[in-house]
Amino acid sequence: MGAALLRDPSFWQPLTLDLPKVARSYCARPEWTTPGESAWMLLSKFSWCNRLTITQLARLVAKLPDEATTHGVDLRRADRLNVGALVVALGSPATSSQGAFCVEQRHHLLWLAATELRYCPECLRTGFHSPIFQWRFFVRCPIHRMRMRTGCPRCGASVPYRLGAQLADCPLRCPYCHAVWVPCLQPHAGRCSPLNPQQADAFAQWADYLTHAIGPAGHRLSAALDRSTGRLSAACRRAHQYQTEKRFTYVSTLTTHKQPLH
Repeated sequence: MGAALLRDPSFWQPLTLDLPKVARSYCARPEWTTPGESAWMLLSKFSWCNRLTITQLARLVAKLPDEATTHGVDLRRADRLNVGALVVALGSPATSSQGAFCVEQRHHLLWLAATELRYCPECLRTGFHSPIFQWRFFVRCPIHRMRMRTGCPRCGASVPYRLGAQLADCPLRCPYCHAVWVPCLQPHAGRCSPLNPQQADAFAQWADYLTHAIGPAGHRLSAALDRSTGRLSAACRRAHQYQTEKRFTYVSTLTTHKQPLH
């Protein structure tokens, strides 16, 4: 190191951080990600890489950080997170976060999506989770044909589908029995691999169909209007409910078969 460099006063200037750039300085692994992967898995991998506290993670991506540190942020809904900040933190294109949620915003059918993590054991083991798994009428993984499960694979402890302390403090492992859920991340320089294009396309097609089946958030109200009177009709509500249940029964029937669909 030259004497001239040592005498340069700028060489010893303390490092100052530009806060807007801090989000882009976190460690991210976009090459581990499959398009359509759930926000729960995306945030779990991000937390695993960076070991952030729930307060840090919430301030980075939650619209209401205090909600995350108290009750946890519902990851079924896109409107509970700052999706733009999430994209920047993940270091991936905005398209990679599209489809990471069950619904875009408050939805009249959201009660059909579980607030506890539902997963395919094989997908979880390899570090993949799809938001379509959260729908209770979705019975089996379209790739592995395994039934959806809930709870820790080892001890059965409930896994909340929220951005909260468990996700930040114990990413991709059980906070109670300490079971590791994604073994491929445990070795030195461990990593996840994205799904192959054929598998990713199968999940994308299912996600598109479920979006069509669920419909827009206000669909139930408009369907319950009697066009002749302009008033809410109990008969119209029952008819709409029947059609909705019929569609979801059809989904359950398709995903119940053990053999792969052709």
